Formats: sequence, C-alpha cells, structure tokens
Amino acid sequence: MLPGKVLSLILTAILALAAVLLTDCGREEKPPPRQSDTRFNVVLIVSDALRQDVLGCYGGEARTPNLDRLAGRGVLFENAYATSPWTPPSAVTIFTGNYATNYPCSSAARTLQIMVPDEEVLLAEVLRQRGYDTALKNENVQVSLHNCFQGFDVLERSRIADDLTDEARDSIKQITGAEFRGHLQYQHSWHVLARLLSVPEGRNFYLVHWILDPHEPYRPIAEFQQRIVVDKSRLTKPAERYSARKNIKG
Repeated sequence: MLPGKVLSLILTAILALAAVLLTDCGREEKPPPRQSDTRFNVVLIVSDALRQDVLGCYGGEARTPNLDRLAGRGVLFENAYATSPWTPPSAVTIFTGNYATNYPCSSAARTLQIMVPDEEVLLAEVLRQRGYDTALKNENVQVSLHNCFQGFDVLERSRIADDLTDEARDSIKQITGAEFRGHLQYQHSWHVLARLLSVPEGRNFYLVHWILDPHEPYRPIAEFQQRIVVDKSRLTKPAERYSARKNIKG
C-alpha cells in the first residue's frame, strides 16, 4: 500500500466506483449528481484467468499471502458472477457497466470486436473531468479492441528499468520489498507503481492494471517454476498445450 496515497481499501474504492457508474456513465442528458466531500482513490486489478478456488483466502492450495492479507483486511466476496465466460464481453462489462449485447460487434479484427461508441461516457472520462489522474496498463490485446479505454492514459510497454529515477526505485523497493528485475512481468508492475508514485500528493487517481500472468501459456520465471509441482494426470489436455503458444487454439 502506498504511504499517504491510498486512502481506502480496494473494495471500498470499487464500491464507490460502482456508484459512479450507476449515476454518471452514459447519462449526459441529466445534470450531474450532487458531489460528496469524500473522494476515493480507485485501484482496479484484473488478474486474467485466475481461478478463485486456488487462492489461499478461498481455501485453495496456492500460496497467495498478499491477496490473503488484503482479503483479511477488507471484504471477501464468497459469490461473484460474470456476464460472460470469456474476455471480450467481460472486458466491455467491466469498463462500461453494461451487458456487451448492448453494443454492435464485428469480426473485422479476426476476433470478436464489440464496439463501444465514442459518445458513450465511461467512468474514466467522468473521473478525469473531476480532476482524477486516470491511467491503465493492459497486458491482454483482446481487451484493447473494443474502445473501452476512453478517458485513460494507456501505459504502453517501455523499458522502465531505464526510466526510473533512483528515488522511484528506492520507493518501490520499500513498498514491494523486492529489487527491480528485468523480467517483462516485473516491468509491467513497476510501470504501474512508477505511475502511482508520479501522482501529485493530494490528487486522486483511478488506476487499472490488467494482468495476464495466470493466463496460458505458462512461462513463470525460474524462481517460481521451481515451486510448482504439476500432476499431469490432473490436466485435461497435454501439458505442452499450457506452455507453448503455438499449440494453443481458440
């Protein structure tokens, strides 16, 4: 947690985010609601393809101490429901608050492309108008095809190791307890942390990080690979499918 910056637990912030969605998005014809004196920071992390039943906080076998600690300090939902079992419509719902069937779609991009119109007012646009710093780091190309990122500064891939100041490196090390590493997934996370550290004190932020790590193909760094013992008899498909992109279909 960022000292002096994160003002509430993630869940509380997401509840506030949902309230804004219900009152603001897509309703230009009505006057804005009365603003509260309370303003929340929002950090929304989507861990793509992560099964909740493996997490420690749900009684699973995986070692997830940080998530378990967050669940213990906040509110843990025992039941949650998605509007779709796959990425494009789920992403559209997350960013718009609507069913994906509300929007036209095409397969022009060789995959399902649901088109959110430019005139749709999304949460990031509303919060940006209210002075929030709005940024998004997305690791799944499927999510970027539907015009859902309106109002965000999209953090593109970059060599964060070369861009970080010594002060930022020290701050991130203090927060995470880890030295910076060159692996791409570390760079994604450090890019997000560096953005948070750049937000001026006193300015609110809405940050989204869509993480792809739990999604196949599985290529963990050696440190984590050594911890994993896979019982191949429990896999529904050959083990190679899960680690070699060329074998993945659909």
